[in-house]
Amino acid sequence: MLIAAKSAACIAAFTFVVAFWLLMTMQASYQQTTGSNAEQRNALSDQDGQSKTQKSSGQYLRRLIELADSHDRAIVAMGTGFIAAFTVVLALSTIFLWLATRDLVRGAEKTAKQQLRAYVFVEKASVLLDGMTLKAAVDVRNSGLTPAYDVNIRSRMQTAEAELPFVLLPIEDVAVDRANMGPGMVINPNSELVIPHDRPDAIEAFKSGRGVIYLFGNIEYRDAFEQTWVLDFRMKSQHFMGTYWIMSPTAQGNTETRKK
Repeated sequence: MLIAAKSAACIAAFTFVVAFWLLMTMQASYQQTTGSNAEQRNALSDQDGQSKTQKSSGQYLRRLIELADSHDRAIVAMGTGFIAAFTVVLALSTIFLWLATRDLVRGAEKTAKQQLRAYVFVEKASVLLDGMTLKAAVDVRNSGLTPAYDVNIRSRMQTAEAELPFVLLPIEDVAVDRANMGPGMVINPNSELVIPHDRPDAIEAFKSGRGVIYLFGNIEYRDAFEQTWVLDFRMKSQHFMGTYWIMSPTAQGNTETRKK
């Protein structure tokens, strides 16, 4: 789009210069011809020894000069209109070029923000078994090229039977972990869940897969371009590795949105 606009502007500018030069040349030629018109007529009439070809050329020149003399205003008006038309074309091309350049600058700014802004996400997570207590080990990383400011993390754990649908508990009443995160920085928010001592069978259910451990929450942060983002995450237990469960993202519940 930008290349086409530049080409149109160059063509219009070149045409304008050529048209202006032709008009100036025509006017200068006409002025010189008008001054010597009478002398040329006398000289042509006195040249009795010229050939027929020369006489025909002289007559043709006289007629051309007389035609230009009689249509002086029309020629000037035509040349002026020609220049005016291409001036309009040049103006339109300049406007088109400005619009294309503006869109290009906006696109470059948007791309730069996308490439440079902070990206905070849950890099990995696991749940440790400590007696009857489940302890989440979560790595939250800023993978962007600029810092993330006012990072607020809420997370909690919840258990359910594998066959039953998962219903989220409220997250608003959970304590918030706050921090600022530089590029590449990792923080570890805390989250624990105590299993009642009268339910030792629950631990065995989680180990066998009959029960599921869910880890979910949200991360809110502000990037270097003053945009606020909210990341919702949801993970569930997959495999028990002797002392901990590997957590993996669920099919739903993992989205990032810009806060308005």
